[in-house]
Amino acid sequence: MKLVRTLIVPLVIALTLPIALGESTAAATALCETEVVEGNCARPFAKETIYLGKAASSVFETSLGTITCASSIEGKLSEGPTAAEKPLATSVTSLTFSSCLLGGSACTVTPSGLPYSGSLLWTGGDNGTLTMKAGGAGPIKATVKCGFTVSCTIEAEPPLTLDGKASNATLAASKAKLTTSGLICPKEAIWSATYTLSAPGMGKMYVGSVQFKDRLCWLHVNLCNDGTTYLTGTVLDATVEGEAKFTVTRNIGGTPTDFITKCPIATLKAKTLENDGVKAEITDWKFTCDAPCSVTVLEGPFSSDIYATAGPGTGMMTAYFHPTFQVDCGVYKCTYKSSSGGIAMPITGGEPAKLGVSALLDQKTAGDANCEKITYVATYKFTKPETGGKAKMWVVAVGLTT
Repeated sequence: MKLVRTLIVPLVIALTLPIALGESTAAATALCETEVVEGNCARPFAKETIYLGKAASSVFETSLGTITCASSIEGKLSEGPTAAEKPLATSVTSLTFSSCLLGGSACTVTPSGLPYSGSLLWTGGDNGTLTMKAGGAGPIKATVKCGFTVSCTIEAEPPLTLDGKASNATLAASKAKLTTSGLICPKEAIWSATYTLSAPGMGKMYVGSVQFKDRLCWLHVNLCNDGTTYLTGTVLDATVEGEAKFTVTRNIGGTPTDFITKCPIATLKAKTLENDGVKAEITDWKFTCDAPCSVTVLEGPFSSDIYATAGPGTGMMTAYFHPTFQVDCGVYKCTYKSSSGGIAMPITGGEPAKLGVSALLDQKTAGDANCEKITYVATYKFTKPETGGKAKMWVVAVGLTT
């Protein structure tokens, strides 16, 4: 198991969460131009791609009879390939029903609440599921009127199956149950329709998974490639901005009391062991603090993964297992590590890149009886790696459109 990639955290926040060893490789849902091979999409459609489909027969089965319409659907992608295990955001901008009949009587079916939001999730092969949700203009509803026979409102958030094909892909609702309400209204309604897609790609469209690997790059996120990647053996040096602060909470006479140690000099050093799916080793973690206190990181070196998160060029740097910090101020000495086994520290890419820490160390390993916990807060800037004499670094999921 690994920390969730879609986590968004401010610069100065780090998390002490369960961390386990694992590949820094993940899969992303994508709408694809080319056929999916073993789930892998080689050419994903980009953000803002429009999809269009028509159904010759859109059927509403009701207890008052069956209403049949022609129908069309239009939407667009709200993003490129997603982060791992996250649905692809889309919108349904238009949904129309025309030439509707109940027996020989003319009907109208008028949707409201457009545009709808949607999420597309790869389910396997070339296929996926598109789930429509309310998009902010109200729930997904339609008013149905058939002379004096039906005057009704139907409502639902139906799942649609996207079936990728070499000729024309289809988007289908299969007996989706609808909620009904109104003066002349059936007790229930069931909707079925199969939309044959004509765009994008002349209707040739597939759902798949983009494989991407995390890298450290010296050009901005969208320009990262093999020639702009920091390679295995790259040294990472970071120095604190301002000061690192350790707050020791001790129980004094039954009252939790905070004692603050400030360290105006603090450094962290690491070296990458793999550049595709970045693995690293934290080799040095040091503090020079205001007298009479000292802070020491015990044991080490520490294994680390560096991987991309949701923001452009942002990532997370982990430290496991188990960084242990000792705060010694003479009159007390407290030694703690995180009960969750590791520390996760967010990286913001830039010139220079920044590293944030706000870690709770709550598992006692040594110290006087009054020690309860330690909180470690700091913001570091990376002075290495550098390119062209300038410290610069971004964390990139190569293959993931941002």
